[in-house]
Amino acid sequence: MRRVFSLVFLFSALACTQEINIPLPDSKDQVVIESWIENGSPAKVIVTRSAGFFEPIYADSIQNYVVLNAQVTLSDGVNSELLSLQIDESVFPPFLYVSSTMLGEVGKTYELEVVADEDTLRATTQILDPIRPDSLWFELEEGEDSLGYLKALVTDPDTPGNRYRFFSKRLGRDLIYYPIIGDLREDVLVNGLSFETFFYRGNAPSDSTGEESAYFRLGDTIVLKTTHIDFDHYKFWESIDNNSGGNPFSSPGNVRSNVSGGFGIWGGYAAEYDTVIAIP
Repeated sequence: MRRVFSLVFLFSALACTQEINIPLPDSKDQVVIESWIENGSPAKVIVTRSAGFFEPIYADSIQNYVVLNAQVTLSDGVNSELLSLQIDESVFPPFLYVSSTMLGEVGKTYELEVVADEDTLRATTQILDPIRPDSLWFELEEGEDSLGYLKALVTDPDTPGNRYRFFSKRLGRDLIYYPIIGDLREDVLVNGLSFETFFYRGNAPSDSTGEESAYFRLGDTIVLKTTHIDFDHYKFWESIDNNSGGNPFSSPGNVRSNVSGGFGIWGGYAAEYDTVIAIP
């Protein structure tokens, strides 16, 4: 999101207040992309334009920021494809540029080019080797008789710098895979080790309250999606997490980007899927 830099001063002294108005300079909007490619799946690219820091954004006006006439090209260094615009109600905004012939392959590097009016954005990512848990099971939360979480035995490869993002989906209950709570993990302290870890359920913003908000329930069929991601991809989502504390004056400039000519993320996911039924 584009930020209009400003200084807000508030002076108060007992019964005396003084209001100071400072004109805010206009700032050129940017093209912003959120894009990803996963092994065995097509590339998906959302293209929007940024909004002013204090500019109100409403659900029914979000289409005003979506770029519907971009030229989006995917290349693996040998083959290339012009992506087509599609509608996907499972994402927001629901307008995606999607590849049709090129699917993600492990070990490949992918270049993305987005041309939107006079702006040209470029980024590169790769799909690493997939890594999956050795074993996965359900455990009841202490004091609960039907709610719990996932536990796993994981062996991290003996190569430093492995980074992960985890998602989960309850079959028949969730439309998409949601990032788990604490979805980002890295091997700084566990490189080359086998260790137990746990996963609490993530959910949609509309499903963030109630007794089940962080839990799975007995009888759920749960799919854990483990993704191995590269450094830039990890740092982008880490910076998003660090800037989502609810402070309207936190600096969006701290959000990382691996895109030249614009802003956003082009990230590769090396994904593995494991299914477990929630039984005690």
